[in-house]
Amino acid sequence: MVRAKRPSQTEVFSYSLVMDLLDMLLDDMHLRGARMVEWDCHSQSRVCVPAAPCAYFHVVLSGEVSLQWANGGETLLMQRGDVLVLPSGIAHDLGEGPEVGQLSFAEAPEGLVSFGVNAYQPRVQMLSGQAQFDAELARPFMTALPQVLRIPGEAGELPPWIAIGLQFIRQELRAELPARQAVVNRMSDILFIECLRRFVARIPEDEQTWLRALLDPALSRALAALHADPAHNWSVESLAREANLSRSAFAHRFRQCLGQTPIDYLTAHRLRRAAWQLRHTAQPVARIAEAAGYASSSAFTQAFDRRYGVSPRRYRDADQAPPEPLNMSSSVIMVDTAAARG
Repeated sequence: MVRAKRPSQTEVFSYSLVMDLLDMLLDDMHLRGARMVEWDCHSQSRVCVPAAPCAYFHVVLSGEVSLQWANGGETLLMQRGDVLVLPSGIAHDLGEGPEVGQLSFAEAPEGLVSFGVNAYQPRVQMLSGQAQFDAELARPFMTALPQVLRIPGEAGELPPWIAIGLQFIRQELRAELPARQAVVNRMSDILFIECLRRFVARIPEDEQTWLRALLDPALSRALAALHADPAHNWSVESLAREANLSRSAFAHRFRQCLGQTPIDYLTAHRLRRAAWQLRHTAQPVARIAEAAGYASSSAFTQAFDRRYGVSPRRYRDADQAPPEPLNMSSSVIMVDTAAARG
């Protein structure tokens, strides 16, 4: 009988494994179409940001500004050097007072966009961005995040790891160079990943959430193996071997942390990937079924119908409605960048 290995507080954990798994998760999300706008407005005015199926972020370059939810609730005060990430794209307002405009990323204008401010008025200067992602594939990951990740500045300055990236991005926004959008996309991905990495590193050990599994050496090994090859004929036993745990210990820990059984998680992940392929590729259903790890098209069709309420072919042919909103786990999390370093 194989005895389960109990992780100790002194166990050395490889953060490269966390980053490899985060890379796979972000690949699944298909982050794309990153757009950024540098803008300013009067300190006593308000700019509206509409709800959108995207992740937003805001960086305060000068001055201070409040963030308010469009439907009411807590107001956050942001100061120079602060960064806010809103993974769910919830509607919000920046600033207080009369509305002076709506922040639009549709055309990603070059240079500074001014909302009626002049040189003699106190102003707020911001760099804001958005990135599109596949809401269905991102659902397990994004719903485990808070509505807002707040990264405070350091004595009124941007944390160095953000400042370097933003300086490069601002140069790209002003440059007339080939593949500018591709560069902005990659830099946005890097900043987003870095924010997530610092958030994950600060999750309390006693918190049972999907993201907490990333810091569990056993679960992260199993998840990395599963995400690397979802079509493999995984069983609870084989995943437990990846985790270096007994079958019962692994199944219990997995369900306790992720809220579902390993096989239910695997099935949902396979079907989400299949749904994305049906929407975005012309591959035959039989090939998608095989890639999803199903031995036959009929077994795949039955499983897909149980989850989505339609057959794969009807799902592909139908005009898909916008995905359901992502319900985040809590409202605001402060990421202590000083504590997260090192």
